[in-house]
Amino acid sequence: MKRTDPQVKMRLPPELKVQIEEAARLSGKPVSHEIVERLERSFIADARMEQDHEARLRDLEASVRVLMAAQADASGEIKKLKARG
Repeated sequence: MKRTDPQVKMRLPPELKVQIEEAARLSGKPVSHEIVERLERSFIADARMEQDHEARLRDLEASVRVLMAAQADASGEIKKLKARG
C-alpha cells in the first residue's frame, strides 16, 4: 500500500476496532494493512462462494433434467400398461 492510495474515513464499533488492532499487533502489520488484507480476503471468499453456488445450480439443473426424463418415461410406461388393460 502506498501513501498515495485513497483514504477512507469510517466508524467502527469499539469491539471490532479492538479485534482489528489485536490482529494487526499479532501479525506485525499496521492496522490499515490488516484491514485491507481482510477486505481483500472477503472479496475472494465472495467470488469463491459465487462460483460454488453456480456449480450447485448447474448440478441441480442437471438433476431436474434427469428427473423430468424419468418422469416422462414413467408416464409413457403407465400409458402402455393402461392401454393393455
